[in-house]
Amino acid sequence: MKHLLYDRRWPLSLLITLLCLLNPSVALANGAMSLALATFAWEPWLAYVVVTILFEAAALGKWLHVPFAQAVRCSLYANCVTALLGGLFSGLACALLGFYGGRLNPNPLGQTLILFTLFGSLSALVETYFWRAEAKQSLGKEAVPEGMATRHSRDVTVRCLIVHLVGVPVGLAVLLIPSRPYPGLESQVHATRLYYLEQRGLKKALQEYISEHQALPPVHSYAELLQLLKPGLDQFAHDPDLWAAAYVPDYHRFDTTERKRDPIEWNSRAIGYNPSDNAKTVWLIRSRYHNSCEGFVFDGIGVTRTTDPKALGYPESMLLHSPVVTRALDHMRSSALLCTETAILSGRRLRSNYSTSVKVLGSTLSRSLNSVTSCS
Repeated sequence: MKHLLYDRRWPLSLLITLLCLLNPSVALANGAMSLALATFAWEPWLAYVVVTILFEAAALGKWLHVPFAQAVRCSLYANCVTALLGGLFSGLACALLGFYGGRLNPNPLGQTLILFTLFGSLSALVETYFWRAEAKQSLGKEAVPEGMATRHSRDVTVRCLIVHLVGVPVGLAVLLIPSRPYPGLESQVHATRLYYLEQRGLKKALQEYISEHQALPPVHSYAELLQLLKPGLDQFAHDPDLWAAAYVPDYHRFDTTERKRDPIEWNSRAIGYNPSDNAKTVWLIRSRYHNSCEGFVFDGIGVTRTTDPKALGYPESMLLHSPVVTRALDHMRSSALLCTETAILSGRRLRSNYSTSVKVLGSTLSRSLNSVTSCS
């Protein structure tokens, strides 16, 4: 009777667990799943979640002799709990931008592979508890076959770890189906190149150059402009990947670096423009990202940012946005900026806490040594 009641609760518990896993706020809290959601598009991410749950259920259920229905339930519960426990690290995916490569030029495939392996291993250790209990429950319901001593807790842990590691290429095979599969990572990199470099350091350096020389920089490409104004680019002045900032990020499946597919444009025709004699507005820098555009114009007084296609010299065909689409793009851009801002603040806080801890430890050791010296 107790078993019957437990089975009746199964559909409700399944529904609750699925809702938790597919809820974006909870999904963002999961280790590998949050990295996937912050890196890939929604459609392949949902397919990845389903494939991961079923793969773990089939592999571990077969290996631990757990019936498939029970294995699916166990896999759902285990992934839901790892998602909830990962809430403390919900911003980790964004904070790890440039973990393998750099902030301006990350390695999409390498970074994803390394972090998926790391988070998959940590998830395996947590989910071992559920599979160990499920295996023990199965042992209590049927005769123990010969050689089933491998269900020992250590063996279950090893098998969970192996299945999760094998699940990394399986999951990536699903996530890398689109030809341009890294939209989340592209948004973060684009926000870094555009907001932190172009709209802050570069705009200021460009304005100072024009004011000092009363002329526009005599360069023929945006890449040359970055090198010319490199000393005034603040935190990016000594970045070895500064060259990558001359391009709009466009990552394909197996890219390991910036492939220079979409260069940001510099208006080389404006080289002879004299700011003191000409009040005509001229565009200086422009780029397109999906269906939006933005750049800098000079109006004879100063350098200003604009998202107006006409001001940037684009044809009428660029005016494809409805207000709703424009707001949606602005929201996506703001989310990427917020994510990047959070990552930077988190890194600064970690460094601050680390240095404070070192200072406190140093003063404590110093006092201890002084007391020992005085006693002796």
